[in-house]
Amino acid sequence: MTKLEVMNLFGLLQVADDDWVVLHCTQGSSDKLYVMAVLNGGLYAAYGRRGSTMVLSSKPLGSKALPTLQTTMNEKLRKGYVVIGGIGASAVANAGTTATAVTSAAVTRTLNFPVCLPTAMNSIEDAFVGHGPGRCVQEKMDGERVVIRASATRVAASSRSGRSIMLSTAIEVEFKELARRMAKAVSAASEWYFDTELVANVFHIFDCFPSKPCAWQLNPLGRIRLLTTMMEHKPAIANGKVRVVPAHDCSLVEAKDFAQAVLDRGGEGVVLRTLGQFPEGGRSAYVFKVKFVETVDVVLRSNRTDKRSMQMSVVDQHGAFANVGNVTIPPNVPMPVAGDVAEVRYLYRNPGGALQQPVFLRVRADVGSHECTEDKIIRIKTPWALPTAPAPRANVAVCVNW
Repeated sequence: MTKLEVMNLFGLLQVADDDWVVLHCTQGSSDKLYVMAVLNGGLYAAYGRRGSTMVLSSKPLGSKALPTLQTTMNEKLRKGYVVIGGIGASAVANAGTTATAVTSAAVTRTLNFPVCLPTAMNSIEDAFVGHGPGRCVQEKMDGERVVIRASATRVAASSRSGRSIMLSTAIEVEFKELARRMAKAVSAASEWYFDTELVANVFHIFDCFPSKPCAWQLNPLGRIRLLTTMMEHKPAIANGKVRVVPAHDCSLVEAKDFAQAVLDRGGEGVVLRTLGQFPEGGRSAYVFKVKFVETVDVVLRSNRTDKRSMQMSVVDQHGAFANVGNVTIPPNVPMPVAGDVAEVRYLYRNPGGALQQPVFLRVRADVGSHECTEDKIIRIKTPWALPTAPAPRANVAVCVNW
């Protein structure tokens, strides 16, 4: 069980190398896993039989979290558990117990862990196959997609579903000024589309293009660089509420290093674009989105009034709703109603069955129920296959801050 799988299990964005452990017990008829991780003073634990749904718990222990992990691990070792992942070797040696050091790949094979997940690095490699030479990479932002159409005199915003979105006066002024500057740089285009992601009231621009076809063409990297130049030395009308997501020309090795830097600081993922790609409507075969944690949109169908749990459904190939299990709504979140669309994080799905360890993230007003299709669940429980050892990562410095 790898660190990324442990992070997915608990819904954590990051875990230090010495702050997690996976234990396995096979004494007698037992075949049990016990997993622990520490983050920000919280101790997260999960246990259960191999291949079954695990029971999750968490405790806010502050500075006692890591010592408690060590103590619990030592108790499990005395009961016959073996460390098979995480801090293992050094901690076991301190406890006076011997364990066999194994790689994460060997651990997966020994346990026959029931899911083979495509890794982010494999997805990045796929993005470099075909479509001509040249790629640029940006950090993927986790928010609501908002398309803004602006000129020097007017501005309008809409969600990906076409729903109109109201903007504050400061944001409108910001985009009008940005459109005016872009029109001055590109005289053939007076009106512009700005493709943005709205995260915590900040509009992150990750692309732009003229609203009407014209002779002007730049690849994604050129468009972002021009946009960045237009943003420089501009009065901070919206107080930092409009930002450009930096784009970087990259090789495969540099793309992996950039992705690792984003992952290490808790980012959602990266987006790679082919440098020969120009603006086009709808989804593009030249844009590759790589997410470190998998999510899917589901339709919430019903709930029991005495429990904060709702049934999840997706639209199958026949157009009918297929049940994919239940998800618990956190107590600090208003209870959704039947028919709402929600984004959930999950570990994997049993073929034709339920999502394993779903975590409610948010209600999505910008997505319709007809868009919650079954084929968007991409992590399916499959037999384990021995992965190819990745090549060592080169040390390439990448700046990911604004």
